[in-house]
Amino acid sequence: MKSVRYNSAKRPLQAELFPLQAGVIRGGPDQPASAQAPPDLASSKQALANAGKSIRSMQAVQRLWFCVSFPELSLAALRIGADTVVVSGDALQGASADLNAPLAITEQQAGAVQVLSANDAAKAHGVLAGMPVNAALALVPQLMLCERDEHAEKALLEYLVQQAMTLTPVVSVASSSAILLEMQGSISLFGGLESLLALVRQLFRGHALCLASSPVPQAALWLVQAGVEWHLQDTHDPRLKSLPVQALQWPQAVQQ
Repeated sequence: MKSVRYNSAKRPLQAELFPLQAGVIRGGPDQPASAQAPPDLASSKQALANAGKSIRSMQAVQRLWFCVSFPELSLAALRIGADTVVVSGDALQGASADLNAPLAITEQQAGAVQVLSANDAAKAHGVLAGMPVNAALALVPQLMLCERDEHAEKALLEYLVQQAMTLTPVVSVASSSAILLEMQGSISLFGGLESLLALVRQLFRGHALCLASSPVPQAALWLVQAGVEWHLQDTHDPRLKSLPVQALQWPQAVQQ
């Protein structure tokens, strides 16, 4: 997972690297051995000491990562027409599809077609994610089925990333339905943690979301994958031990 710093000029996105220079030793491989100055013990010790200070300084830098997952991204990204991606419920109201009717997004897994997500009308009849389509149709014969459109989901997620950039310049795509925002520098700017959380929810209003935070991005991702909205102060929080192993999304063989 690589964090990417987006610039406001909308130029091509680039990752910024910050090399740590511990010291420079005189001489080079193209010089004869007799021309190379032998390393001075005191200078070497000083270089190591400086490197240690730099590392400790980097470790001391506080970070706060918000992870926002969109569990119903496939529903929100329903395609209307050939090239139009719906990015909000309001935009879909005028579409030919009636979202008030039971509707489910499907995908093929292990050779079988399953329900990926369902709208509220379908859930009210017992249609759940992971359910075989035949079982869903048995519950709701009039259930409208739409095949998952990963291209539309990716386009919608990129749109959400652009929105997130109004709060922080450091945004990462954490998974196919989640993004990470580095927010430490934004806390004081926007009036504290609670205000910032409220702003994130306001920014993504109209989308079902799960929002968690942690000093470590991976922990924040695990929280939303577990469906919990915790806001950790450090990585030693005992609540992390209670997360189900499924939240880590390790391969099935590893989980067993």
